[in-house]
Amino acid sequence: MWNTWELPPEGKPRRHDLGLATLYVGTDSAGEGTVLTALVAYDGAAPGGKRRPVPAPRADDARWTRSFLDGRSGYEVAPAYPAIPVCVHLAESFSLQPGSRLSGWIFSRAEVELKTNGKSLRRFPLEPPRKTLFGRSDSGIVCRHEEAAFLASDEPAFAVVDADQTLVAHPVRVHNGSGGPIEVTELCFYGEQLSIFAVGSDLVSEPISFEFSASGMRMGVQSQGRAPEGSRILAQARVSGEERFIERSFELLRAMTRI
Repeated sequence: MWNTWELPPEGKPRRHDLGLATLYVGTDSAGEGTVLTALVAYDGAAPGGKRRPVPAPRADDARWTRSFLDGRSGYEVAPAYPAIPVCVHLAESFSLQPGSRLSGWIFSRAEVELKTNGKSLRRFPLEPPRKTLFGRSDSGIVCRHEEAAFLASDEPAFAVVDADQTLVAHPVRVHNGSGGPIEVTELCFYGEQLSIFAVGSDLVSEPISFEFSASGMRMGVQSQGRAPEGSRILAQARVSGEERFIERSFELLRAMTRI
């Protein structure tokens, strides 16, 4: 699924099946140059949950995107995070008593990124994107909305659920450092601070820590960019450094505490 490909012949787009989305990649000529064309179509679900592919797009479909290429190099299909924060709404909320810590897993849907010569050309969501507002209507942060269960387990996430190669598994550590109990209904993070690693056919990020205190919540990334044993990196974190962590975490804190 996540691989490097030669350019397809002109007029014969290549099909990539990515979960419930289908990526079509083709080429056009532009004078002496080459244009990479791309389109993502979202499939339906037939009775019984089986996949129901949509028809192949027509050449005149307005959804085709066009990107000029330097030379006739191939292209790479890679996973990526959305450009905006991701807010995972938990299927079942849970409470934590003061001083309590909890380890587990949450999941988010990757996007697909087209690259050539290491440069990003286009990004597409792998399901119709939904957005939510984290915080107040007048001062919140616009986030990508996801829904997932929280798995309270120290075991590898994909040993518990069926593997989906478009889902990124995030190991999380939640700590209630406040003076009273808290109710956790959603967990929000910045994908730009995270990498994506391939562990076999599964996608995993670095551990994310969520610290709740009397003043709000702070997100942190543990061992940023350090690949788990036996894995390979598919997407590198775009933002690093403690100053950026503080800045991003303060944005979330400000949205929560309304300051």
